[in-house]
Amino acid sequence: SNDECASAIRRFWHPGLKNLFLCHLSENNNTPSLAFESAAEALRSIRIDTGLTAKDITNLQTLPRTHASQMFLLGR
Repeated sequence: SNDECASAIRRFWHPGLKNLFLCHLSENNNTPSLAFESAAEALRSIRIDTGLTAKDITNLQTLPRTHASQMFLLGR
């Protein structure tokens, strides 16, 4: 659920975390905009709580729910 995702973001976020990919979408109930706003609110609450600057905020992307997304190469 979006609430569980937001809770996980607040619990596990750390300064080294740079990307969050939202892929917990359903065909009928959970829309990309609902998932994005819930996760964005969790990130905003972290920023307020920890005093982060805008450059520290994680890249947040909602992935497609009906087809494969582009390939992401993740590394250090």
